[in-house]
Parts: sequence; C-alpha cells; structure tokens
Amino acid sequence: MDVVTFGSDISFLDEPGIVPRQEELAKLYREHISGTSDKLESIYLPPQNGESPKILLALFHGYSGSVLSFWNNAIDFAEKLPEAGIIIMNGAEAFEDNPEFPAEGRPDSRQWFSFLPSFSLPEAHERLASVVPKVHEYLDSKLQQFGLGPEKLALCGFSQGCMMATFTALTRRYGACVGVSGGVALDIRGPRIAKDIPHFDPVGFMARWASDTLPTVVATDSKYTPVMLMHGGQDPIVNPAVLPKSVKALACLGVAVESRVFADEGHHFNIDMKTAAADFIRRTFKI
Repeated sequence: MDVVTFGSDISFLDEPGIVPRQEELAKLYREHISGTSDKLESIYLPPQNGESPKILLALFHGYSGSVLSFWNNAIDFAEKLPEAGIIIMNGAEAFEDNPEFPAEGRPDSRQWFSFLPSFSLPEAHERLASVVPKVHEYLDSKLQQFGLGPEKLALCGFSQGCMMATFTALTRRYGACVGVSGGVALDIRGPRIAKDIPHFDPVGFMARWASDTLPTVVATDSKYTPVMLMHGGQDPIVNPAVLPKSVKALACLGVAVESRVFADEGHHFNIDMKTAAADFIRRTFKI
C-alpha cells in the first residue's frame, strides 16, 4: 500500500476497491497524526471508481471520536458513493478530561469543541463559531487540491460532528449537508447570530417561527446549503425532540431541509442512515 502525506494528512493511493485494514490505519495514524495537535488533520480516501473525484465528502465524527472511530463509516460511504473523494476529518481539539465520559478518553480521542465547564446553546454557538473559520480554510485547501468549487462538497456529521457540520453549512453555501443525531446549535436570540450566520433576517425568522405552518424552501432558491437531518427515535444521549426543533429553525432561516426518524435506533449511525444520507447526496448533486 502506497501512502503519501500532505502535511499532517494521509492519502491512500490504493487500487480502486482496496482500503487499509483497521490495524494498518491505526499504525499510520500514530505515525502521521498527532492526537494532541490543535490543527485540523484528516485522512483522505480516494474515489473507489479509480477516477478523479466528482465531489468531496467531509465526515465529522462525534465527541471523543477520531478518524479511526469514523473509518468504517468512510468505507461504507466509499461503497455507496464510489465517485466521491472522502475526507475523514479529525476533531479540532484534543479530547478534554471529562469525568462524565471517563471511558471515552482513548489515545486517539478528539472533539470539535468543549462541553466543559458547562454546556448551553449560547456556549455551543460561540464555540462552534470560533472553530468554523478554521474548518472553512481547511476545506478550501482540499477543494483547491482537486480543482473543485464549494458546490462540489458535501458535509456529514454525527452527534457533536452534526452540530459542527450544520453550523459550517449555514456559514457558507456548500453542495449538501447531512446531520445525524446532533441537531443544530444556533443561539437565535444571541448577540452573535447576525454576524455568524450570513443573510440572517431576525424579523422574518421570528415571524416564521411564530407560525403554525413550516416554511417550504426550494434548494435552488435558497442562499444556504441544503440539509438532511436524521435521528434515532430511541437515542438516550441526544433527545430525539431536538430533531423537529432543528428542522423548524432551519426552515425558518430559509434552508431547504429534509428529515427522517429511525424509530428503533439509538445513538448510532447505522447502515440505513448511511444509505439515506448517500441517497440525499446523490439527489442533491444529481449524480
């Protein structure tokens, strides 16, 4: 297996359909990616059809995850979207010492932002806003590397990575965004919202929010990235009630949004969810 590094990134230059085993990946991770770095790093899996990527798919893991924990998801997406180059992102920060999640502190654990010393919607919004410029800059470098524009990039995040992916999608128009089991973290009434979210109309938003009718937004008419949200109906970590609230918030912003509940699923990103995500990406990109 040939490996070439781009800075701290790893790119796999395998024959189409051949991907490293988990133990090989862990070895490469230890050699090339630092679990304590404060910069963004990733592993890139090229299109499995052997061609140049038609689109890029950036994957955002959850709290305490890493490129290692999200690797199997990347393989599943590679099979479902063989024309896509897949960027498995590593969280922006080293994982904090959280006493509520002692078992999560693996050597490779990362996070997108801190849940400590407290966690609230305004705090989540502020922390996401502080990370998102770095994410845009990093994704720009990947798009430039392959000669693609932002409309050719899809984002997909799970749990805390869902909050990161959706916030990123609201701050720049990309091709598509899928959020799983995390919802949208926006402090609508906070002082930062107009600065952080382009095109935000507070009067229009509140009028739509007060209505009993959910706005219908057509993706081609929207200034925002089209979004699909999914959630497990039995999720014990992130309350499934965040899904309809997040859908309404996005629609009131002017986002073309779809949603789906997997009634018997917990806090997981299962294969049916990945199939639904890939189908949404295909429809959105018309591939």
